[in-house]
Amino acid sequence: MLKLRSTFPTNTRVLNIYGDKEDGSHSDGDVPVNSAKSLKYLVSGRAKSYREVEIKGANAQHSTLHNNSQVNRKLINFLWRK
Repeated sequence: MLKLRSTFPTNTRVLNIYGDKEDGSHSDGDVPVNSAKSLKYLVSGRAKSYREVEIKGANAQHSTLHNNSQVNRKLINFLWRK
């Protein structure tokens, strides 16, 4: 990924949504929080904007994030509002 960093489009807005089930794993069940947050390092200085959203609790399971109403609201705001 580091090799591709210099080719990341500079006009890209990034919304990084990740989960923490708060069960002591510091993950969404599949992806560790620190791994998800590393995206910021990879795109910093290149992306037009970068935002992180951490979803916590039982509804933060990796495979259910796409059905989470909090995630849906964040996505709608990101895509259609500034």
